[in-house]
Amino acid sequence: MTTHIRSTRKTVRRGDSWSSASAIAAAFIVSSILFTTHSAQRFESFIAPRLDIESRPYEPFVSRSANASVYVILLLSSVAVTWLAIRRQWSDVLVVAVGLGIGQVILTGLQDRFSGVRPAPVDSLKLGAIWQTPSGHAFGITVIATLIWHLVTEWKPRIRSNVRRIVVIIAIVISVLRILNAEHYVGDVINGALAASAWSLLCLAIRASWCRRHNERPTTHKTQEE
Repeated sequence: MTTHIRSTRKTVRRGDSWSSASAIAAAFIVSSILFTTHSAQRFESFIAPRLDIESRPYEPFVSRSANASVYVILLLSSVAVTWLAIRRQWSDVLVVAVGLGIGQVILTGLQDRFSGVRPAPVDSLKLGAIWQTPSGHAFGITVIATLIWHLVTEWKPRIRSNVRRIVVIIAIVISVLRILNAEHYVGDVINGALAASAWSLLCLAIRASWCRRHNERPTTHKTQEE
């Protein structure tokens, strides 16, 4: 007798995913406006050099780790796509590809909108014309971490918990390193994480809606013989 393994968990719930994406997108807009005000930039400029001073004893490690972070993002993305392809979860492969690919286009548009020459009085890191917000690294790692978090929903509990724990830790470490390495201000990283979360949840919501419309489940399920 053939039975289909069904899970009561769903990768994305219809109402929750859309509302969460909308809420985080609103938070990103508010945060972006907030961190472009003079007061917020003064605060960022005040704490940035102090964080830089505190991290100087570990500067070689921080610098190497920050430089390697882009490779970590690419590695995680490659592993996720390869694993999903092996399991023939093609809709999930498409979600990851679209999330990262179009996500970079969205990131570029946001940076063009919000970045610019940071005024010298509030630019303690002396980034000047190379100042960019949102942070590209924070955006990229948050996109892949959010997608992985949801795409492993139906895995075995212990494996699922470990995978989620690992990707969250990696996302936090990479984001913090961008600040400690004096590449970004705090607001740049926060904005990157918020924008990425909203975009990732939007991708997952669209995927879930498409699967329902075509009478498919959000993730593929194995079958077993009893």
